[in-house]
Amino acid sequence: MRLTGLDLLFWAAGLAAHLLLLSVLLVRRRFRVFPILLRSSSRISDEQPALLFVRLYGTKTGYFYTYWSLTALDVVLQLSVVYEMYSLTFRPLGRWAHDLRGAFVWLVAVSIALAAGLTCAGNPGMPTSGCKSS
Repeated sequence: MRLTGLDLLFWAAGLAAHLLLLSVLLVRRRFRVFPILLRSSSRISDEQPALLFVRLYGTKTGYFYTYWSLTALDVVLQLSVVYEMYSLTFRPLGRWAHDLRGAFVWLVAVSIALAAGLTCAGNPGMPTSGCKSS
């Protein structure tokens, strides 16, 4: 499968950004504070060249399964990074804030309802074979 120059530019820019984040975490020794973010960043730096290799030299089926299996892992790591950030923000002394649980549950419920509503509202119409042009 051929990739355009713009595709390769975006791929390289994304990889460079993740490598920069990884180097900042290592040089400034922030990996002790953000171990999950370090793992996520290092995984992306390993995953992107592998996906490019499979994309260029593999089959469509191989790329499909490789991409979606790595994406499932990526979702778990992203949720873990969000938890890590929130735990450092709302639990600086090792205890969660008292009023956080109720607000968090409410925010999650509203977010899920909003996402479901937007998903239902975005249902595209199906094209019909008997369309008349005017």
